Amino acid sequence: MVAFPGPPAGQGGNVVRRLEKRTRDGVFAYRKRDRLHWGVDYQDAVTKKRKRKTGFKSKDLALLWAAGRERELLGLAMKKDEVGTLLLREVVERYVEHRLAAGKCPRSYYHLQIAAKKGTHPGFWTKEFGDYPIGSLTTEQLEDALRTQARRKKWTPSTWNRALVQLSALFTYARSRNWIKEHPLERGQIPKMPEDNARTRWLRLHEIEAVLAQCPDWLAPLVRFAVSTGMRLGEVCGLTRAGYQVDQLGQAYVVTENKTKNGERLIWPLEGWPKEHIEKRVAECRFAGDYIFPGPNGGHAQTSVNRTLPGVIRAAGLRYGRKYPEGVTFHSFRHSMASLALNHGVPEATVQRMGNWKTRAMVARYAHLADEELRKAAAKVANLVDRHVIEKPIEEGVTSGISIRQSTKPA
Repeated sequence: MVAFPGPPAGQGGNVVRRLEKRTRDGVFAYRKRDRLHWGVDYQDAVTKKRKRKTGFKSKDLALLWAAGRERELLGLAMKKDEVGTLLLREVVERYVEHRLAAGKCPRSYYHLQIAAKKGTHPGFWTKEFGDYPIGSLTTEQLEDALRTQARRKKWTPSTWNRALVQLSALFTYARSRNWIKEHPLERGQIPKMPEDNARTRWLRLHEIEAVLAQCPDWLAPLVRFAVSTGMRLGEVCGLTRAGYQVDQLGQAYVVTENKTKNGERLIWPLEGWPKEHIEKRVAECRFAGDYIFPGPNGGHAQTSVNRTLPGVIRAAGLRYGRKYPEGVTFHSFRHSMASLALNHGVPEATVQRMGNWKTRAMVARYAHLADEELRKAAAKVANLVDRHVIEKPIEEGVTSGISIRQSTKPA
């Protein structure tokens, strides 16, 4: 077994003693706060990287944990009478841990496990079937629970599909580890719902002005910044004093606190009024964790936005909600940024970088041409045709009063 250096800072202190005879479990002892703890060096089954787990209070607990990881790494199959006996919550814990080790976003598994600042909470599937042996679950059970939850919570088709995809990936992982014999969701046994991704609602400049006129003082700069940058609600509300940065050339940026939806942090260059507003706000902040766009009480603004925005939208004479084709939500501000930028000549590749979209197809979904632009384009084509096509009387013998347009060369 290859020897490893001491644990990283904050993960177990200095190692004072290791077992003289190293086993494949990689168990070692270390001292932290004058108490002896145990740790394990192991290889991650997904990334194949060497990792370290510390904090065990006894050697037996460390060996027990290491034995489970070793079994998973080597792909040792369970005995026939043991297949399917693992509880679903145990499989969820292992699955999410390995997906996070592979660099995935914790929020991608919220139907299985909900990430929070103070630990994790069980998601929908874990609440429903966490204490069930994973091999005992049937397609009928899962579909009934899914339909009941969707009806009770009024899920949209996209939420239904996300819940189904996350559970299907969990069963795929369990079968690859030989923890189950059959995949209850394979080959679309529970159908996906058709999604309406062609959202065409975005705000014109006069509509944005009407919304801003109805916003309270704390909400107006937040909405204005969202329209200017295309950031999502969580990204705008999560911006802190620590996210404001200035490079060596004196150019200012803001960096989102958490990873965005596609797993990357968004870095936005500050120019114009956003730069002036944020610099003023940064000068007022006392601590690095102070929010740049705080709520009415100075804290995180997301909950207050969700409560206040529907009334603001309706007061501006617009309809609020995704259930209406013309309905406006906070995400409509992101649509508006892409549409306004493209309509005013910003290249599509630049808009893609501004919104942190991974593909051009995503930009095309959010970019909608204004009626005025379509009318201008239609007028240009009509004038072009009109200059090169003239009306000539038709030949004799055909009913009078009818003419045909024939192309001719200009004089």
